[in-house]
Amino acid sequence: MQKILGMWALLAIACFGQQTGAGFAVVGLAAGQTARINVLNEAPAKGPESVALPCRVTLQFLGAEGELLKERTIDDFGAGKIAYLDLGPGDRPETETRTPVRAVVRWGYAGGANPPAGTAEACQVVPNMEVYETESGKTQLLLTETRPLSSRGGLAVP
Repeated sequence: MQKILGMWALLAIACFGQQTGAGFAVVGLAAGQTARINVLNEAPAKGPESVALPCRVTLQFLGAEGELLKERTIDDFGAGKIAYLDLGPGDRPETETRTPVRAVVRWGYAGGANPPAGTAEACQVVPNMEVYETESGKTQLLLTETRPLSSRGGLAVP
């Protein structure tokens, strides 16, 4: 049994070791605000004769205790595609008047343990995070500066 678990651990490291990511600064959301993570894959478009490499992107909002508040994963995040994830008032604890949240984006190869050549070029993710007034849709804050995630999923220390 221990040998099987060890094999699964190695497989997980091999698969998830192909991902990278970035995190944003913590923001406090008031009752009438929504946070949105936007991502763009800036990878150059391939011609019809070439095979597109799979790129997976995962968007996450984390709470004050590091708990997952909301998540979206896109397995085929191709060149030129845009995706987003909103965290609205209904997605947060009602007991807080101002909710601290952190946005995290992970991306990388969505295939097996041995990525083909050119994989890094197929997954060039550019994230940003905005906070907007839920009712009017007016943007109140836009963050473009991120910090890379460490191999354990936390922010890397510079």
